[in-house]
Amino acid sequence: MHDDTTIVFGGSFDPPHLAHEAIIRQLLKIRKVARVLVVPSNSPPHKTPILPFWQRVEMCRRAFDDLDDRVRVLDIETFITGTSYTCVMVNMLPPEFAPFTLVLGTDEARSLPYWRSPEIVLEKAEIIIAERPGCKQLTQKEIEAMELPKDAVDVLLRAGRFALSDSLDISSTEVRDMIVKIDRSWKELVHPAVAQYIEDRTLYY
Repeated sequence: MHDDTTIVFGGSFDPPHLAHEAIIRQLLKIRKVARVLVVPSNSPPHKTPILPFWQRVEMCRRAFDDLDDRVRVLDIETFITGTSYTCVMVNMLPPEFAPFTLVLGTDEARSLPYWRSPEIVLEKAEIIIAERPGCKQLTQKEIEAMELPKDAVDVLLRAGRFALSDSLDISSTEVRDMIVKIDRSWKELVHPAVAQYIEDRTLYY
């Protein structure tokens, strides 16, 4: 990882929850990190968000804006028409914040060869892999066997890794399901400002 790198943390954030916050806190502890950019996806390729993009951006701002001065929520995908591919997003990142390091889960990293133009992503950003407890780690042998250009494989081989704790086993789907079932404990899984935003607008009900 380069000195003064910018971590790019993307996702649907539908809604953002405390596991997202904990991941950002972990990222900020990495010595060479200058800032973390939270980039909500407008129209991700493999899922259809429940809430519109602008509401998910607003919830991210309420969840993360007061976390640390080095955290910024970017709405750059406002300007993407059609599917929000990562290869498009990385070319829209503010150049003054380069160099970039993109956060991927283990399964995301494993599926990189099947992404749209993965070589563009790996040309624009280094990678750091967030490893969930109990998840099979991505091995050097797997990476070397990927059908990617050599330079892209090299980026993955030198990817940083950090382990997520068991307490981060929260998903947005879980939060939404609890809201639908009127299980009031969902509020314990999100920032109070996000909970208030959801309740005031009766979202996900």
